[in-house]
Amino acid sequence: MPTLEISYRDLCDLVGKNIDIEKLKDEDILFAKCEIDEVVGDVLKVDTKDTNRPDLWSTEGIAREIRYRYRGGFPEYKTKKSGVGVIVDKSVRVVRPFTACAVVRGLKVVLSMPPIINSAYTGKVTEKTKNVFIECSGFDMRFLKAALNVMVTALYERGGKIETVNVIYDKEKFIMPDLTPKKFTIETKYIKDTAGVDIDEKDIIRILSKSGYKVSGHKKLNLSYPAYRQDIMHSRDVVEDVIISYGLNKIEPTEKKLSTTGKLMDMEVFTENIYDIMIGSGLQEILSYTLTNKKDVFNNMNVNPGAIAEIDNSISFNWSVFRNWMLPGLMDFLSRNKHIEYPQKIFEIGTCVLIDEDRETKAKDEIKLAAAITNSIVNYEDISSILDSLMRNIGMKYKLKTYKHDSFISGRCAEIIIGNKQAGFIGEINPAVLNNWKLDKPVVAFELDLSYIFAIKNESRMAISES
Repeated sequence: MPTLEISYRDLCDLVGKNIDIEKLKDEDILFAKCEIDEVVGDVLKVDTKDTNRPDLWSTEGIAREIRYRYRGGFPEYKTKKSGVGVIVDKSVRVVRPFTACAVVRGLKVVLSMPPIINSAYTGKVTEKTKNVFIECSGFDMRFLKAALNVMVTALYERGGKIETVNVIYDKEKFIMPDLTPKKFTIETKYIKDTAGVDIDEKDIIRILSKSGYKVSGHKKLNLSYPAYRQDIMHSRDVVEDVIISYGLNKIEPTEKKLSTTGKLMDMEVFTENIYDIMIGSGLQEILSYTLTNKKDVFNNMNVNPGAIAEIDNSISFNWSVFRNWMLPGLMDFLSRNKHIEYPQKIFEIGTCVLIDEDRETKAKDEIKLAAAITNSIVNYEDISSILDSLMRNIGMKYKLKTYKHDSFISGRCAEIIIGNKQAGFIGEINPAVLNNWKLDKPVVAFELDLSYIFAIKNESRMAISES
């Protein structure tokens, strides 16, 4: 997270109050989710603690957040038309298809700002600069609007007057920046229960008003918050603001009034048993990353793309999605270890993330097991014997039924049925998949849904205990 060097005197000027340096270090800086690592003369070395609040990554943002706690109030950003228009030509769509723009005039002071573009003629900003044209370009308008709002409201703190720009795309026209306050609704009971501190509704409203919110309503509160904030996604984000304004140092830690004895979760005990059985069968455990990419999960495995949990605004293609099955990780491992002696017998137990629209998070975690064997000569019987040994050792009855899976050779693949439901699949890997992974030796493999098998065993155990 960013580390900033800011002026102590400048910060106090923007807050509108002289703050004792010790009070700033121990209390006030916490309002802006920051810590002061070092003080060197007038320079404060500030460590920011929140990646979701880029509006706090500047002297202006920190000062504004502290000022709320002293004065309260809600920022009303008034804009007027600049008379400036920007036409986005079709030719730039493949380079940077979106742009967000604004004009800020009448700045009282500019301490420092990097050139908006690499040009000393149009992009150079000095301490004498009073008017600036701001342009943000990129591939996602959501982030561009957010960045623009953060910048113009920071310059507003320096006395700047914000003016709108008409941005024209073919037949569409956008007026930017859009500083319309955002809305959120929350119940006071939820705030009190979640915060774990004894505060009444009147105090909650007062605290929210000192956290940069405009509040109306009773019991069920209607909140407005500034357009530069992008972090309010859940009610708990509002509760966090309440706790910060209430005072983190005022909250006394309490011990749970519950006697507990630490032990492994039943699922962990179950998977450790699976681990021991697989090791005993002569396989070596590997560990791969939960994050992967669509090429490995779908293309290289010869299967059609499907629903998968993706990382929003991923910085790397290689780590852009969560795996939804284990076998691609094993194939990747084998492709990177062709120089190691054969046979290679490997397995992995790990978490997969599956789409589940019925859940609040729209996703769920499942524990899965995958095993693979590769050698100059290897066949279905080599891997099916490992599966049978595992099932017998955990006391699980299963059936095999012919199954079509594009990652496996047709006619040499079966689904693993437990309790009349598919619990996995087993077979010989398709030569097309081997070619995708640049493997020149055959591979046999299986994959099992351990979460499902554990649930089946749990149901059986409970039924026995009840009888």
